[in-house]
Amino acid sequence: MGKLAGDDYTHFPNYRMGVTERNSGWALTVDSKPLLLLGPNRANAEQALAIIRDYNFNNICFIDRRNPAMIYFLR
Repeated sequence: MGKLAGDDYTHFPNYRMGVTERNSGWALTVDSKPLLLLGPNRANAEQALAIIRDYNFNNICFIDRRNPAMIYFLR
């Protein structure tokens, strides 16, 4: 399955991703720029990063970016 018509997506190089502490918790970042805020648990953020790298995801897709009903990743 690929991108769906009307979805808002951002391509990212997953090899440049990291986990960074932000005011509201931990975030997945690309070149220190936040991609997705994941909450207060660093272990969860590290696990999310490992999954993204294991599956070689390089696109994050939002259905309504301002108030996402759903977020998913694609290769």
